[in-house]
Parts: sequence; C-alpha cells; structure tokens
Amino acid sequence: MGPLRVILAFLVAAACWAAPAGAREVKLVLAQTKAAAGGAAVDGLKAIRITYRLRQSGLEGTGTTLTDVAGGRVVTRFRLGPLAGAEGHDGARAWVQDQAGIVTVPAGGDSLARGVSAQYRQAMGYWYPARSVPARIDLRLQLFRQRIKEALEITPNGGLKFEIWFDAQTKMLDRVIEEGASETRTTIFEDYRAISGLMVAHRIRSSNAAAAFGAERIVTKVEINPPITDADFAVPPAPKPDYSFARGPRESVLPFRFVNNHIYVDAKLNGRIFSLLLDTGAANVITPTVARALRLRSVGDAQIKGVGEFTENAAFTRVASVVLGQVRLKDQLFAVVPLEKLGEVEGMPFHGILGYELFKRFVVRIDYRARVLTLREATSWRAEGAGTVVPFVFNGTVPEIEGEVGGVAATFDVDTGSRGSVGLNSPFVQRHALRVRFAPSIDAVTGWGLGGPVRATVARAPRVRLGAVAVNDVVVDMSLQRLGALTNTAPSGSIGSGLLQRFTVTFDYPRQRMYLAPVSGPVRDGYDRSGLWINLGGGGFRVDAVVEGSPAAVAGLGEGDVILAVDGKRAATLTLGDVRAYLRDASPGTIVRFTVRRGAVTRDVAIKLRDLI
Repeated sequence: MGPLRVILAFLVAAACWAAPAGAREVKLVLAQTKAAAGGAAVDGLKAIRITYRLRQSGLEGTGTTLTDVAGGRVVTRFRLGPLAGAEGHDGARAWVQDQAGIVTVPAGGDSLARGVSAQYRQAMGYWYPARSVPARIDLRLQLFRQRIKEALEITPNGGLKFEIWFDAQTKMLDRVIEEGASETRTTIFEDYRAISGLMVAHRIRSSNAAAAFGAERIVTKVEINPPITDADFAVPPAPKPDYSFARGPRESVLPFRFVNNHIYVDAKLNGRIFSLLLDTGAANVITPTVARALRLRSVGDAQIKGVGEFTENAAFTRVASVVLGQVRLKDQLFAVVPLEKLGEVEGMPFHGILGYELFKRFVVRIDYRARVLTLREATSWRAEGAGTVVPFVFNGTVPEIEGEVGGVAATFDVDTGSRGSVGLNSPFVQRHALRVRFAPSIDAVTGWGLGGPVRATVARAPRVRLGAVAVNDVVVDMSLQRLGALTNTAPSGSIGSGLLQRFTVTFDYPRQRMYLAPVSGPVRDGYDRSGLWINLGGGGFRVDAVVEGSPAAVAGLGEGDVILAVDGKRAATLTLGDVRAYLRDASPGTIVRFTVRRGAVTRDVAIKLRDLI
C-alpha cells in the first residue's frame, strides 16, 4: 500500500455525466489536490509507515506498510488468522512471500504493467514526474452521488491505465480504479486526519467487482519519514525447508492415476490417505468432508474464482503433516472449498488439490506414460536428459510460457489441472478472429470445474509452439465464457494435460524452467465422437450437455437423460472416465448402444460415432 493510498481516497462507480477538460485544468487540479493533501508537507515526505487492523475474507489481523515515497518502493507484511505473508516492490520488480516464507517474483499476465503503475502511484508521479516513468494524464468531470468528482485518467508508459477521483469541493482524493487482465480493483480512503501537516486517511477499503473479495484497513499508527534501508524492500531470502525426506536419496517416487486427463496421487494428511488432484493452476485445497474427517478447524469466509462463471466459498485451515511417499511436509496451509460435487464430474470421490505449494518446494517430474510422479530436492537435481528447456515466468503462482497457436504469438499458463490440450481465453480469440481461422468447429461443454461448466468453440490448430517445442494437430478450446478466468485479457490461454501427456514433463520452479521430453504415441489429439458431456447422477451417467447436430443429438438424447447401460454393461460396473475415453477413442463408425431413462420411461438408443472436428 503506497502513500497515495494513505493520503488520498479512490473510488470506482458508474458515471451518469461527464465533461472533458484540457491540460490547463489538469495542472490546476494537480496543484489544488497537492495543496489539500499537505502542500509543503508533501514535498518533505520521503517515507511513511502505517500500521493497521486488517479485515479480509472473514478474518481479522494486523499489517504494516512501509513506503519509500521518493523511490516508489514498498513493503507490506501482514498476519490474518492462519494466513501470514508479505509483498513488496524493490524499485525494479515486485515480489510476493507466502505464509511459509517462499518468495515468487511475478512477471506473467499483466504483472509487469501493474508493477509500473503501482510504482508510479507510490512515488506520487502525478505530482513529482521525475520520480517515475512519463505518463499521459487526462481529466474529466464526473457526477457521482450528487457530488462532482475530478477524475484523472493516468497511463504510465508501460503500465496499466488507472483513474484517480478527487472530490471537487474538498480536493481530497476519493478512490483509485485500475482495470487489470483479470479484475478491476477499487481502493477507497476515508476518515482523514492531520498528521504532521499531511492529511492521512485512517480507513482504507479495497475491493473488486464482488464485495466478498474486499479488505478493510483501520489505521492505528502513522510514522512520517521513518529511517529506511535498501534491505527493507529487497526480495527476501529463501526460508529453511519445512519438509524432510526419509532415509536414502533426496527424492520421492509415487504412482499416480490418470483420470479424465487429471493426475491423482495418494497423500497422507495427518496420517489418513486421500486422493488429491495435482494442479499447477491452483493452490492447496481440501473439501469440508476431508476437514471434518481430520477434525480440522477452518476459519474465514472468502470467495474463490475458477474457470466457470460462478464463485465458491472458501475457508482456511492448517494440516500438521502431509506425506507423499518418502517426503513429509509439516504445517501446510489449505483452503477449504466445497468441491465435493466435482466427484460427479470426475466419477470418483473428490478430496482436494495439491497445487503451487508443492511445486514451489521441489523439482517435480511427471511421467505421463509410466504414470509416475517424482519429487526431487531442487539443490541436488541436474537437468541432463530432462528434455528441451522451456523458460517460464510466474503469472501469480502459475507458470506462464511464450509460444504460438496457428501462427499467432501467444502466452500460455501451464495448468496440469486442465483436462484439455489448449484453452484460449475469449479476448484473445476475438482479437485474432480465431473462430474463422480454425475450422471446422463445434460449440460444446469442454470441462467442468470450480465455478461450473466451461463452454467453448472446439476446433483443431495445425500447430502449437511451446517455447522451442512444436506440436502438430492440436485440439483447441476457444472460450465462450462471459465470466471467470477464461475471460482474462492476459495471458492468451492455457496448456493442459491433454497436450502435456505427449511428454515427460519436469517443472523446476526455483529456476523457472519446464523441460519437455517427447514420448512415443499418438500424434493426433483425440476428441469426443459422441457429442455428449456426461457426469455421474441419477443412478447412472447423467447427460448434462449435447452438441447440436452430433450423433447423440441425432439419436434424440437430451440434457437430463440418464444412461443406465453402455453396450449392455450396467453403469454401476463402469467408470465415468472409461466411458468418456471410449466415446473419444473408439473408431469413427462404431455403434454404441445406450439404455437411457428419461423421467419414468426407459428406452434403448444407438449412436454412430463420428469425428466432430
């Protein structure tokens, strides 16, 4: 949190009236607002430290923010229930430290642009242009709740555009509005008090479009021009390991199950075995069912967004012991999210996720062909024979690589939790008119995850490049979502296990490298030939979506139908994953016979599989 956020108040709101203004008015507003904030006292402000009570996600705690105003550097440290961490900007790069002390330096998505704008605000570049990059500043008048606001639109070179709104009468700043790749965030400052000649807000609220994602800071202490050093803002060193290996080599080798293109490993949580999804695109999660089984107390009331159009509630807990083969991790933070219904999607009980926290600690090798996962201590691992190196940066906590799809340059999150091969976000698809470029195509439900069903236009791209590695004839899902992660403007999309399974993949998070070693096997992505999306339900396989004009649609199958048998075999004797694989891999022309119940009527239906794309 920079001094601008302390001295000024910022706001996002719908406008009902606006009028343009020129350069002279911009200079006048800047002069008047600086005078209102403290005038000469602002000139003398070199650093500021604020301490506050923090409320967020149904939790309460404390935090401290120290800002080097002249240099635009900042560091925030907080403790919030079971959560603790820090984040900062050292003048050149942003960094984030998690509750275990592990540091990530994000540079993917819009991280770099967001950092430029944050540094500009922290250095108060609108009042002191020499402290930051050049910026374009425009002004408009805006009526909001019967008060006129003087809204500055600021676009720093290389940064994100943001707005600062001043109250036209008091000249105090109301709010800042910044639209990023994944959300629009608003910060509101209230309860101004005079401190050493400066007007400092003592109540600070921040939120995005959903109030449940908000935070409130109540300032309890303000220190003007405290002593600062470079070490205050530097990227923190690596912490001591919070894991240990059993005797022998510093590695752990585990078998995994590959279900619906998802990787499941057995983990002992506080001595009990649960099957957890391995997901580079997520954080550690357990379900409330698991938390109750382990008698864990969860706290908080957060909201989590996923690929679907809905959010889920989340709380937090700590698991004292997590054992994966020969390695044991202690005191691990988990989100507690009600994802039990994903068992209907996976065809097996859904217990939770192992995510970023695991990958950040080890070099992780996924041998899709042998169904073996290897965790190796990073300090002793060597890359020889691992395959072609693909450098990545972090988009938050997710690896992001450069590449291309169908000759169009792109950036991809690498998401082992995605069942597809390539998923493209809707803004990228629209910007490059990819639905015209990639044909033939169908509109279909292509997945089902946190937030509900995922809908996309599905086609084939002749070539996808991942760093220096080229892959031919790849199924791409072009998002039709209106909300959720698949509407983000950056990155372009994601790479999932549908494509990664063509390789033995090694993730080296500490050095920000992924290695791809190709394996023998099919060179063409398979795709469902029935036109069905089925989940468990109703005593069989419930039809939850049907592709228009597909074999299933021609045979009269519809949403809500329940498949009781496949080729004479009762659904109870089959697994959902095996049925999906059969409908994908059986040869075109194969006749599949279903026994289907609709309401009180049961009938036999035959469909003839064919390629849909």
